[in-house]
Amino acid sequence: MEKFSFFHDSFSITKTSSYFLSLQLQTTSFSYVIIDTIAKRYVAIKYEPFDESLKLKTYSEKINAMLKSDAFLNKHYKSVHFGFVCRKSTLIPKNLFDKKYLKDFFTFNQILQDTDELHFNQVNGLDAYNIFAIPGDVTTLLVNRFPEVQFYHHATAFIATANKIAMELKLKMPSIHVDINDTFIDITGVSGGQTVLYNNETYTSIDDVLYHALNVAKQLEMQPAKCYLFVSGDIDSKSPNTKTLKRFFPNIRFPKESNNIEYQFDKIPEHRLTTLLNLHTCE
Repeated sequence: MEKFSFFHDSFSITKTSSYFLSLQLQTTSFSYVIIDTIAKRYVAIKYEPFDESLKLKTYSEKINAMLKSDAFLNKHYKSVHFGFVCRKSTLIPKNLFDKKYLKDFFTFNQILQDTDELHFNQVNGLDAYNIFAIPGDVTTLLVNRFPEVQFYHHATAFIATANKIAMELKLKMPSIHVDINDTFIDITGVSGGQTVLYNNETYTSIDDVLYHALNVAKQLEMQPAKCYLFVSGDIDSKSPNTKTLKRFFPNIRFPKESNNIEYQFDKIPEHRLTTLLNLHTCE
């Protein structure tokens, strides 16, 4: 996505102590939204890709540059939610989860660096916990800047949102949900109002996205023409890429914000920021 920044007319720099800040970081970009908790309205959104020199730097260097360059990240907020976007996470069923074994759970299928810190979130709408790692210097920087910060993995918001969509819409057909990030996609299969499959995959083109969606449909014995495909992230709903997906999944949808919070930034459709917009609901 290209860089953008929008503020609602009602935004007030003197009222940030009553606002929520949701901040998201990945290797190639950072983004945030600011929520007026009294008016129940999104009052600011921003997405900024890192320049080529920053892309090669460590996460902590990116965080430092981000905090120094943006005045709105140097204010006090009522609540701060930080979403870390990366492929490394592990879902553990609730009945098996025990904090004492975080490292054992995580390293079963992921590599833990010496400088990493392990975190976990319970996934709303799913009897499971999501375990993930964040570089320790990143958490230190953020806690020093925002003592109230809460840490999340982006997949926690993605899976919870997929479940919420299925329950709220009372879908009669099963659904597949795809979120397109800068370098990889998240994908879930939802049946009976519950996530029954979650994975993430690298991609280079829309053909890769289509392949993985069809593969999930095959694994879960879903007929592409008889299931919903919810697509979010870095995709234009009217683009040739969407037409490619629609050839196989005619029931394609682009999720909208569903937390009773007003969203008025027409130039940026809500589906472009689905995980970010829902990050604050993961508490």
